[in-house]
Amino acid sequence: MEIGLHATLRRAAGRPAVTVDTPPGSTVGDALRALVAKHPALGPAVFDPAGALVGHVAVVLDGRDIRHGDGLDTPITDAQHLDVFPPVGGGSGG
Repeated sequence: MEIGLHATLRRAAGRPAVTVDTPPGSTVGDALRALVAKHPALGPAVFDPAGALVGHVAVVLDGRDIRHGDGLDTPITDAQHLDVFPPVGGGSGG
């Protein structure tokens, strides 16, 4: 499965996307754990110390936020695409 990384996550991994092995029966959580195993610097940006998804990161499977499904337990296939977005802020106050 290909996992697209955006903004600061892309810089931390040194690439815009990472491919991870996702055997049959894998979940979004499995894919994200495989991502962090390949790029440990991403760990704190994806998981909290208890292993749950940090609240401010958006994980999108084929264009749909996983929070609107089964979260980390959402089943996946290799044909799907996962994107991970860090929090984004900004704008001008003028």
